[in-house]
Amino acid sequence: MSSGKTKARNYTIDYIKFTCAVFVMIWHSIAQLKGDYGCTFHSWFEAIISPIYFCVFIFILISGYLNHKQDLKKYYLNKFTKIIVPFLVFSSLKIVYTLIISNSFAHADSYRGMLIDAFVFGNLYWFSYCIFVLFCIAPLLWIWFEKNRAFSIVAFLLLFAVNSIIELAGWNPKALSVFQFITAIQYLPYFILGIILKLYKKEIDSIRNRCPKLLLFAGSVAVYILGYYLKESLGLPLRYLLTFAQVVSTFSFLILVFGYFRPNRYIVKLSSYSYQFMLIDSFTRVVILAVIDKLFSVSVYWMFPQVLLSVIACYIICEISSRFRITRFLTGL
Repeated sequence: MSSGKTKARNYTIDYIKFTCAVFVMIWHSIAQLKGDYGCTFHSWFEAIISPIYFCVFIFILISGYLNHKQDLKKYYLNKFTKIIVPFLVFSSLKIVYTLIISNSFAHADSYRGMLIDAFVFGNLYWFSYCIFVLFCIAPLLWIWFEKNRAFSIVAFLLLFAVNSIIELAGWNPKALSVFQFITAIQYLPYFILGIILKLYKKEIDSIRNRCPKLLLFAGSVAVYILGYYLKESLGLPLRYLLTFAQVVSTFSFLILVFGYFRPNRYIVKLSSYSYQFMLIDSFTRVVILAVIDKLFSVSVYWMFPQVLLSVIACYIICEISSRFRITRFLTGL
């Protein structure tokens, strides 16, 4: 990743990572506004913002794209300190918050149940366990795909077929996914897709450069809209396929849009805080909405101001935490 072109592409990925982090914050804000404050959103609004629900898929895809072969000892130590340590810290803080202040984060009635739910199933921050499991599996993929990059496509198609069958059977393994291992397997096709995009980058760029950008834009939008309107009318296997198509079209659209943006050091920094934003937002969102409710009255119109305030608060917390060794370690910075 040393060429100027690849470097510019990395800046594009930075923009997408930060955008997806904000999408996650909007998604969670909508869920809390609906669940805790009884707010309702118009169907047209839901249709406009529906791309936010693919942000986790895109995060997984980007993680696969950026993952690369390296020293295993350093690799696993880095992933543990950057993912699991902050997961343990913020999950513990959620339990303390639940026991002392409010039951906003309670997923169980007993203290033992909270511990099992948080640290065995990882339901307070399921994404942390999921992405960590994917990173643990990744070295096996390095070995396999290094022999023949076509194996990556075979693995993707096989996992895609397995997950389609699971969807068709109506089985929901996430409910009892210890350490979110089953969830990780369900997201593994997208992780491998990211690896495929890196392995076949030259071929993909060649095809993309030959196509007019307007045609690529139109195609991405058309695939997404078609999937949105057909999803509920089709059977499960095709619905799963449409979800995949919408994820790819959303990612392609973001690549095209942010490809016009210039490198920005602030976005790079915000992108580096993406994971922490998703951890910290749980707390900032609850507090900010509670303050808004006391001063005014929470409604759907407060969603975007609340998300903006949460972004600012998360950024300040990350900046302060990054200045001290202990807080830097505890937050995974």
